[in-house]
Amino acid sequence: MSARRPVLSVSLDDELSRTACSTYKSLFAGQLDITTGPEPATVRLVRLDQLPTRRTNEEVVAIGEADLPSVVALMGSHPWLNHVISSGLFPSIEPELSSMVLWRLLGGRTDPATSTLFHKSFVGRKATVRDSTLRGKRLDLLMEYALQAGVSEIQGERIRDIAEELVSNALYDAPAEGKSAPVSRDTHVVLPKDQACTITYGMLRDMFFVRVQDRFGTLRRARLIQVLTRCAKQTEVTMDPSRGGAGLGLWRVFSGASLVVVDVKHNESTTFLVGIETKKSRRARKGRAIHLLFRDETGARS
Repeated sequence: MSARRPVLSVSLDDELSRTACSTYKSLFAGQLDITTGPEPATVRLVRLDQLPTRRTNEEVVAIGEADLPSVVALMGSHPWLNHVISSGLFPSIEPELSSMVLWRLLGGRTDPATSTLFHKSFVGRKATVRDSTLRGKRLDLLMEYALQAGVSEIQGERIRDIAEELVSNALYDAPAEGKSAPVSRDTHVVLPKDQACTITYGMLRDMFFVRVQDRFGTLRRARLIQVLTRCAKQTEVTMDPSRGGAGLGLWRVFSGASLVVVDVKHNESTTFLVGIETKKSRRARKGRAIHLLFRDETGARS
């Protein structure tokens, strides 16, 4: 008996529903069923202002317009809400940005051809970092690569800042989580080879992608939302010296990217994937897509 195909339910405004249905049908090439009805689904796309009042067995993806502080507040008050997409990103690039995440939520065993960072046209670089004194050199090489790809000096600095925060988190905060005292980022640290963080980066059309993975998996959803909530409520955010993450730096990651995916396997790995828009025009896409994938020691999503 064949396994039931995943079902994607689209409960949006008429025009946006038509756009979402047609683009996801094309992306997933008949590998799932798409409906606009109320029947049970694997993943349900809903309007941001019409969120369910409680957790269901469906994975909810909210689509609408809201600034980052409002999105963080919603994720804090709805612990089961892990996916928010700005409707301003449709239909130009958003379906491709989040296709990899949605396919995983739908239970797909293989990535669709358009999955970001696995796209056949994606060309990038990959390196490992475990010595904090070599962090600057690796980040300089990243910025050099971005500039050669046509990114402006200002955009290159922004990309470097985001990458520096992610690498610093992997070198300092991830290993320190659960210990009695945090480690200053001025301290020289050298991680064991099997705990080195991995950084992958490159350009796909107008988007620069950075993916950083640590080998600890210590970040928790509650901690992430706590840090972002504190940042959202303060006009001047200072660096958070406590273990588990930095304040201003982490806020800059979320506010400076069009795509943020946080993928945590409990006590195994934490992966940040960010996509940063590099070209602005009258038709520049506005908003962001945020996806939080936290899995406990059993592999179940939180």
